[in-house]
Amino acid sequence: MQATFLQVERLFRQQQARGAFPGGQLVVRRDGQVLCDVALGWARAPAGAEPGIAVGPETRFQFMSASKPFTAFAIALLEDSGELEVERPVARYFPEFGQGGKADVTVLDILTHRSGLVFENLANHPEYWPDWERVVQELAAAKPKYRRGTLAYSPAGFGWILGELVRRITGCTIQDFLVPRLPAALGGVRFLDPSQRDTVARSYWLGPTRLMLAGHDLAADFEQVNNDYTAIEACVPGAGMLANARELSAFYELLLSGGGSTIRSETLAKYITLQTRGFERELGVPVRLGRGFGLGSLGPHPFGWWNTRPCYGHAGGFGVLGFADPRSRIAVGIVTNGHRGVGDLLRRFAPLGMQIRAAARALPQTPHLLAA
Repeated sequence: MQATFLQVERLFRQQQARGAFPGGQLVVRRDGQVLCDVALGWARAPAGAEPGIAVGPETRFQFMSASKPFTAFAIALLEDSGELEVERPVARYFPEFGQGGKADVTVLDILTHRSGLVFENLANHPEYWPDWERVVQELAAAKPKYRRGTLAYSPAGFGWILGELVRRITGCTIQDFLVPRLPAALGGVRFLDPSQRDTVARSYWLGPTRLMLAGHDLAADFEQVNNDYTAIEACVPGAGMLANARELSAFYELLLSGGGSTIRSETLAKYITLQTRGFERELGVPVRLGRGFGLGSLGPHPFGWWNTRPCYGHAGGFGVLGFADPRSRIAVGIVTNGHRGVGDLLRRFAPLGMQIRAAARALPQTPHLLAA
């Protein structure tokens, strides 16, 4: 039987019905057309006397690490304009950062998670996060956990460092710098928005009672961090953006178009193609990375069960995924508010990714509208 987007929607609904997540959105675009647009379940599940809030197409979710490609794109814009050289040390633009054995750490090291830094003290003190200057002090004082060149994922430090570089170079916050440069379809993206405290979808931890990353037990305060601090009280550019699946898929459609008029395609290509690979030390998984983007693999991957190597994108927490597949020209945004861990991420998203790509291949071939 030929795969269709009705089957994609059915699979997504089945996942929600069996309790994989309270609510979510799934949007697929190709060449300027929306192929699938689903919103279902609870943004905030009923609790006690509270009736709950249903997910709508415009409901915003906490993107967690699916924010990283947006932050990387801000750096790509600065590189494209000649205002930043990624091969230079971070300390060239942010002098205080050079202390504590970090003088040689480059912007490219940060983009490819090879700085050796994971910022365990910041991870364990989310109460510091609303104070950007305190965060900057912590970045400057931190010492590498691993030798420079070691592939070790930096969950939130990635974005704080790059966000501070944007501020040092432009004088603007990353939000004020990036959002006006994005297409109108992405105008609702926010790295910090206290006004959405009562309307943003609530993130739920549904996984084990303990899950360590960067020296921090994510399970212990996952809901507090992602519902109270991140994007509501604090700007966490690498792990805390608010947006919806329509905006997420629109971002990857922009990238598939070569960046439109916002960036030269040759600059963008460095971010979405292979820059490094290896066995990542914090999560303990093999990875292929661009600059701020994860890349697909030959074997099982959240983008699909096999042969996703040309795909690029990023997961967020364990319930959000955005990616592009250049072969089928699809841009995908899948946003949910249920999180369990790496295994569940793969089990949920790999089947969806495979079904989406199969459905796209089954469509009649049409002219590439975005290139017209």
